[in-house]
Amino acid sequence: MAHHFMDPQLDSVLSSLNTHTLTLEEVYDNLDQEILQLQRRLSALQTFRNSLSPISKFPTELLSKIFSDTQEFGDLPLTNDIDLKTRFSLSWVCRRWRNTALATPNLWTIISMENRDAPVSFDFSQELLVRSRNCHLTINFVQPTSDLLDAFIPQMHRIKHIRVSKLRTYDTPEFDIFLSQAAPVLVSLEFASVDIDRTSPMFLGEHPRLQSLVIADLWLLTPSSLITSLLTRLHIRSFHDCFPVNYLIDILPSLQDLAELVLDVSLDDINTHPDERIRLPRLQSLIITDDFSGLVFDFLKCLDIPQTPITLIWPEGAGWSNEAKEEFYQGFDGYQQVAPIPISHLKVDRENPDKVIIDISSTLSQHSYSFQFPAQQFGSDDTETFVSHLSLQNLKTLSTSELPRRMLGTLMCVTTLSDVTLYGGTVVDKFTRELGLGVWFLGLKRLTICRTKGEFELERLRQALAARHRAKIGLEEIVFVACSVVNELGFRAISKTTYLPISRAVLK
Repeated sequence: MAHHFMDPQLDSVLSSLNTHTLTLEEVYDNLDQEILQLQRRLSALQTFRNSLSPISKFPTELLSKIFSDTQEFGDLPLTNDIDLKTRFSLSWVCRRWRNTALATPNLWTIISMENRDAPVSFDFSQELLVRSRNCHLTINFVQPTSDLLDAFIPQMHRIKHIRVSKLRTYDTPEFDIFLSQAAPVLVSLEFASVDIDRTSPMFLGEHPRLQSLVIADLWLLTPSSLITSLLTRLHIRSFHDCFPVNYLIDILPSLQDLAELVLDVSLDDINTHPDERIRLPRLQSLIITDDFSGLVFDFLKCLDIPQTPITLIWPEGAGWSNEAKEEFYQGFDGYQQVAPIPISHLKVDRENPDKVIIDISSTLSQHSYSFQFPAQQFGSDDTETFVSHLSLQNLKTLSTSELPRRMLGTLMCVTTLSDVTLYGGTVVDKFTRELGLGVWFLGLKRLTICRTKGEFELERLRQALAARHRAKIGLEEIVFVACSVVNELGFRAISKTTYLPISRAVLK
């Protein structure tokens, strides 16, 4: 039977297939050859067509640079979530992108055994070592096997970032060999849930670029194990009942380049007190997670870091008992005697459902403290008690989402307040009603109202501002933020004199 497809070339091909002289298998073979040739031709035509598009004319060098930038995480890539799926998807776009990706070694330098999008198996880690060529490596090992450690021991000279977790070194002797290699480019090292029994120097003491260290055991900081003087980031997670804070006090003077210190610890008794308070001139952040025992403040007494923001976090699992409260406030009061805090700025934030944040500072550059308590344990009475331990006679700015009664009484005596931010209609009403805004706070210049729901919540405020207007006590600025209803005309009617110019009203 003759087949005509309105294509002379195709008809000629089909007519050449004499089905009377060929077996069926031979006909199939010939047809498969013709189909393969047509597919190759179609692919060549499609490739040529794609090559004419503007993106195909993009220089390969720049495309490779863009690919490399997708793996740029700064100096500490392991501090963030690692999305490894991106680098694989780049090679799935087209043949040119795949060839470019495979020829871009920086794209394959992160080898992580813990990634839900694209977990790297042992076999593929070997492929990544080949693809990365001689570039610096970032490795994240979770319960690494002996075979895996053996594979990376020869690569230590190019490993820049290391994270190892869930490992018992006495079950994996290869890890000891791994730690016995020189690490000339190592920048960050993190051990999470790793039991180490080691007395000889780690990395032969040859790790001249090490800047970030996350560990659980302080002995790793000894001169016989690590050179510590160049560290800029130190994060200690102590899983023991008592943290040897005395030892930390002894080694801190050698960490003069330290910029970030994080202690997730339970402090023990401090028996060592330096002759002079320890100065860390480059320290930009100090974070301590502890049950705010007096030991925390004993430790802070040993430090002379007036320009370092300090964050004290009460852990979720710690109880806020009466004994704990008493010990905390005794330690806090004693610390303020050693390191007086002339408080100019106070913020009380209960808007976060998980925690209550109380920030105090003397200026924007000195004596900055953030106290963070679990919201379910820290009530309004605790806010009152906390504020009662503060000296607020020099308070200039107040930002608050609650106004307990004792706090109101303290604020009545403040004459320096110039900037107030209030969150919620209830706080606005209480501040206006209880503190007599109409005739008090003569130095108040700026008032910010946030998140009120109805105009009725602002009526008492409007009346108080009208009383200030009549008494010729002005404001320089009143700002409404995220207030659903604001009778702007009602406020502007008060501002026709120079005593209350509303220079900016933000309605969102």
